[in-house]
Amino acid sequence: MQYESFTSTTTAVTPPIPPDTPAFARSVGVGRYGGVPTGIATNDFFSLATAQLNRGFKYLTPLHPSTKKPAIRGYNKRAPTTHGDISKWAEKFPDYGVGVVCRRGIGTSVVLDCDSEGLIEQIESETGRDFPKTYVVASRLSVSYKRHQVFTQTEYSCKHLPRTINARDVQGRYDCKVNGQAVAAGTIHEKTGLPYTVVNEVPSFPIGIPIPDWLVDWLVMDKARCKDEPWLYPRKKTAIEKPVNDSESAVQIPLVSSERRFIQHGLGPGHPKIPKGYRYDQLCSLAGTMISRGIPRRGIEDALYAFAEDECEGLRTYAKEHKKEIHRIAYSNTLRFGGTWIGGKKDDGTIGKIVFELQAVTRHQLLLECARGFPDGLSAKERYERFTKALEGSGYTLDKQLAGDREEIRRVREELGFLSDGHSRYARWYRNDPCNDPKGVCNINPVQGDIGYSHLRQEEAKKISVCLT
Repeated sequence: MQYESFTSTTTAVTPPIPPDTPAFARSVGVGRYGGVPTGIATNDFFSLATAQLNRGFKYLTPLHPSTKKPAIRGYNKRAPTTHGDISKWAEKFPDYGVGVVCRRGIGTSVVLDCDSEGLIEQIESETGRDFPKTYVVASRLSVSYKRHQVFTQTEYSCKHLPRTINARDVQGRYDCKVNGQAVAAGTIHEKTGLPYTVVNEVPSFPIGIPIPDWLVDWLVMDKARCKDEPWLYPRKKTAIEKPVNDSESAVQIPLVSSERRFIQHGLGPGHPKIPKGYRYDQLCSLAGTMISRGIPRRGIEDALYAFAEDECEGLRTYAKEHKKEIHRIAYSNTLRFGGTWIGGKKDDGTIGKIVFELQAVTRHQLLLECARGFPDGLSAKERYERFTKALEGSGYTLDKQLAGDREEIRRVREELGFLSDGHSRYARWYRNDPCNDPKGVCNINPVQGDIGYSHLRQEEAKKISVCLT
């Protein structure tokens, strides 16, 4: 099978810098699409994807150049990639990287992503076998152990290795991607600015040899070992890897985190807006961030509307047409207060955390909430049935035989302005005096309780406390 070289698919480009670019961003240069520094090689998605498809990989997906995240939803459930798909994606994602999609199935790819020094030697020592020579891609040539060992799945691996082994399952030493994606050769590394490089090939198996059964057995055993005996591989704080020489560094001028975020976000009115298909997810993400910091929902709604006007494709037109949708996002039941970390480490090693707690809801408040929805003319029996149902699950009870409970019901009636046509157990409540009505009944429409938003009122009544954990 013929396949193309990976070394000729990247070129260094220097796009123009907008005139309103800040000084720190101008010093390093900023390219198109909101922030690839100039002088760094950029991806040519069409060439990269075509080369991978010709090599024999069946499933591909575009990857965002700065996050390595797939740009297409459901990327691991799509049909095999075709040249038509690549041409269509290249128009929308011209400078995106390429990911090889791993899917469970005989003949598809499975990638062992090594992130720990000495992993290969450990496998050879514990199995008594030489690690197989297969198709290997290096993420960083300067770090000898950072390699993608690419294999193809077999009937044995599909049966015994049905799921991806994540780094958290094995103390961060490696990933075994059965389902997911791995960065393809030729794609530019988001930190070094250098391409992923092929360091070993097997001509008869251009996309990797079938994964040996003994290696599958070791992976299954190692995952179980890490779960049962986690102390064998204590987590280590990863040191910042420095390039061997100047050629390893894509940007010679260091940037602080705030500057880097500014470059990635964009440079004002001229930077590309959030495209259709991504706007809703971005608004939901922003809403979750704001509510975790205690911002009221009305403030979240205003902020989302302003963000849609300025940052989303369609600008004000989009914001006006989707005003109701923005309101639903801000008042969604799925949004929850709390959990935001604030400040840095204290002298004693603790970190400040915002904790949002509901104020204690009293029985009187629950009874008031229930009585707001009472129609006129309810008998005592009907009232007590509704009160009892409203108190279910709260831990409170109501006994009409107790004088204290009857007194609290009277207070509820007076606070809400109900009038009673008597003092017996057959007395009914009205919102106006039935004696003034010729029909003897209330002619005011009942006011229904705002049941749908009662939980929101409780959220807004939350108190904020800062505790050290």
